[in-house]
Amino acid sequence: MNLNLVKAGSGNEALSLLLETEVALILLDVQMPGMDGFEVARLMRLSPRTQHVPIIFVTAISKEEKYVFEGYESGAVDYLFKPIEQSDQWQFSIQDNGIGFDMKFADRVFGLCQRLHTNEEYAGTGIGLTICKRIVERHHGTISVESVPDVGTNFQFAFPQD
Repeated sequence: MNLNLVKAGSGNEALSLLLETEVALILLDVQMPGMDGFEVARLMRLSPRTQHVPIIFVTAISKEEKYVFEGYESGAVDYLFKPIEQSDQWQFSIQDNGIGFDMKFADRVFGLCQRLHTNEEYAGTGIGLTICKRIVERHHGTISVESVPDVGTNFQFAFPQD
């Protein structure tokens, strides 16, 4: 799997890069020079080439619901608040309030085709988190998980700042 990290300094530059670069995921800043991330996302959804690319908004401007809703309305699959900056890494955390799992199974959740439930209980292939782990590690990052049954799961991933 050959993956590249592509960075844009403005909304217009992001759209230009999308004309010539195929991407699997977009981390999009809400507040970008020239045009905001919401407008970039809306324009992406108009193009057959990018209409199905997952967008995750990352923002430092506001946690107000109106901005979060605008992010989802413009096509985001998630909306994250500013990452926590540590000395040499960017850290992200994604939390849900789903079924969770016992932490004794934590080493299995990133394994290829390793499922904690039957297909009758919960649909899935068991490859999604394996792909996430490979993408993160390919970019010299780390990924970990914390979970509580019937409460939810928190995934943390970190990338070097350089």
